[in-house]
Amino acid sequence: GDLDGEKTYEVAVRSLPESEICFTVPSSWSARDRATVEEHLRDSPYARLVDADVTGDFVIIQTAQGYTAVRQGSDEPRFYTTPALDKLAYGLGVVAAWEVKRRLENPHPRLSERVVDLRLSRLTEAGNFDDGPMEPIADWRGIHEFPYTAVEREGKTEWIPPAFGLRLQNRSTKSLWIAALYFTRDHAVSGGLLAPTEVQPDRYVDLKYYSAQAAKDREIIPLHISKQLREAGITEVVEQLKVIVSTRSFSVTALEQAGLPMVEHSKRSSRSRQRAEQDEWRTYDLYFRIRRE
Repeated sequence: GDLDGEKTYEVAVRSLPESEICFTVPSSWSARDRATVEEHLRDSPYARLVDADVTGDFVIIQTAQGYTAVRQGSDEPRFYTTPALDKLAYGLGVVAAWEVKRRLENPHPRLSERVVDLRLSRLTEAGNFDDGPMEPIADWRGIHEFPYTAVEREGKTEWIPPAFGLRLQNRSTKSLWIAALYFTRDHAVSGGLLAPTEVQPDRYVDLKYYSAQAAKDREIIPLHISKQLREAGITEVVEQLKVIVSTRSFSVTALEQAGLPMVEHSKRSSRSRQRAEQDEWRTYDLYFRIRRE
C-alpha cells in the first residue's frame, strides 16, 4: 500500500539473494523423511535441502547413532548426532544461519577499506593475559596460526591458550560506528568483544573481553578450543572475527546466536526478532587457526 515517507516501518527479512545454505540429503532417505525435515525447517529462511546427487554446502550423513551434517569435502561432524529428524532440522537451521552471517558483506561498499586501520597482534608470553608482550602482525588478512603452548609442570602437561589483540583506528574524516562479531566453531555468534561504538576521526578502539576470573576487562583475548570439541576429537579449528563499520549507528543483536553442542541436549535458544540499521557500511574478516596437538 501507500507508505508515508516521513515514517519508519519495521520489516522482517525472510531471505536475501544467494542467502540459502544447501544441505545434500542422504540417498537412503525416503520422500517422507525429507518432507519431515523440510516441515521442521519452515521457520529457517536460510536452510534448504537438495537431492543426493547435488553438491550442497553441507552434507547430511547417517551413522549408527543417527544423523548429523558435515561440511562438503570434510568428515568432521558439525554438531551432535541424533536419530530424531526434528532435532536434526534444528541443527541444520542453526548452522545455516551461522554460515549466512559469517558470509555477511556489503557487495558494493562505498566506504574505502582504508577508512579503518586494523592493528592485529599476538601474545608472545604464554598465559600473561594482563600485560604480556604483544607482537604486531604485519597484515591482518589471511589465516593466522595460533597454536596452544605446552608447558610441563610437576610432571604434567599444561596447555596454555594463545591470545590476540586488535586495535581499530578511524582513518576517515567523519565519525564511524564500529562493532565486531566472533564466530566460533560451535556455530555461536557473539558481539561481546566490541558492541557498536562511535569512534571519532583519528581515534581508536580496542577489542576487549570481560574476564570473570580476573573480574575485569582485558584487551589481550585468549583463543580456545572448547572441551566439548576436544572430547569429540577436534584439536584444530578455524574461527572468524568480523569487523563491521558503518557511518550510522546500528545493532548486531539480531546477528548473535547460541551455538550447538557436539552431544545432543534438549535446550534450544529462541531466535531474535530485532533488526540492524545500516547506511554506508563494510566488513573486514579476520581468521584464526587455533591448534592444540
